[in-house]
Amino acid sequence: MNIAADFNDWRDKKIMPGEYPDWDKLTFTYPADSGFVVMKDSSGKWLLDNKSLPDSTSVINTIKNLSNQNYGTFVNKFDTNGKQALFILKVEGRGFNPAIIKAYAADTTNKYAITSTLDPGSFFSGKAGDMFRNIFPAKISFL
Repeated sequence: MNIAADFNDWRDKKIMPGEYPDWDKLTFTYPADSGFVVMKDSSGKWLLDNKSLPDSTSVINTIKNLSNQNYGTFVNKFDTNGKQALFILKVEGRGFNPAIIKAYAADTTNKYAITSTLDPGSFFSGKAGDMFRNIFPAKISFL
């Protein structure tokens, strides 16, 4: 039997946990203390740094976009020795263990190498498909 599929077609590309309606808290850790927290309150309403958000549609759209980042382009043989993640996202919710997504500075082709605790040892290009920008949005994206 002749199989013409690329090797990467067989690899697990899951980077985000569960389904976004089950997400309860997203903790964004960015350089220079510019991180923030988006979380649901007891009534299910989204808060940004413990303050009510005026536009829940923006929050939902940003979170949906974030949850769709499961199909990246692999960066092979990326070495994190001596490197520290520049951006970190922790996703917590119901029905799954918390997931931690990290972005490391990479070469000019990929910009960042992104990895997740859901698929340790696998790295994705932050540049391909704007994956970095979609996983690590600016705080204003939620407003």
